[in-house]
Amino acid sequence: MIRFYQSQIEMYNKQIEVELNETEYGKIITSIPGVGIITGAMIISEIGDINNFTSPDQLLAFAGLDPSVYQSGEFEASHTKITKRGSKYLRWAFHQVSSGIWKWDKTFKDYYLKKINEGKHHFVAIGHIDKKLIRVIFSLLKNKQSFIPQK
Repeated sequence: MIRFYQSQIEMYNKQIEVELNETEYGKIITSIPGVGIITGAMIISEIGDINNFTSPDQLLAFAGLDPSVYQSGEFEASHTKITKRGSKYLRWAFHQVSSGIWKWDKTFKDYYLKKINEGKHHFVAIGHIDKKLIRVIFSLLKNKQSFIPQK
């Protein structure tokens, strides 16, 4: 049974790869270091048509990575958590890519080190990379350009 299910998983993964490579968005999203076939397919399938979003902030909110607001009278909290009200699958895929992209790409590594030098915790810095990654993906998909790594 295990061999049968493994062969079924391999067959579906190959089909996902074929479908992803045939789409324009699929080629763009997999040009980003750290985005594989599965995470790329998850991101593209959850986003759908990028033209449904007018700004990266809308995509950020759709993923549930926007900061929550806490206000009472004149008090406004400065340290709040993410809302988590969006797509948990998209949020997971972005976080998976963000957890590794800073190791492979100079732009994201510089941004990560900047946040660490500001005194941010590792996971807070990863949250900032999530947001930067969303802005990059939004721009790439809107302009139909592949990711060009910085040297």
